[in-house]
Amino acid sequence: MSEISKQEALEFSGMIDGELEYIERLAMVAYHAYCESTDWKSAVTGSNLPLFDNTTNAIKVAWMAAAKAVSDDIIFGSDLQREGPEGITGD
Repeated sequence: MSEISKQEALEFSGMIDGELEYIERLAMVAYHAYCESTDWKSAVTGSNLPLFDNTTNAIKVAWMAAAKAVSDDIIFGSDLQREGPEGITGD
């Protein structure tokens, strides 16, 4: 990882050592699938999207958090809330 240290990533997500590379790979695969599905344009702004390695630290961390949540749900199951925080709607 370039912008985020291994220790920061482990602390951020509660990952154990060795899990980081797996989660980073899942995040990159998911990010690239998103980019391919939008022809490498942001679905929100229409701006061109960079490769995963060229994204900001915040974007990498967000994709890693999403990848970890999916992985944990598949492995352990979850009680995922299907609604956003109070006041957030799908409108």
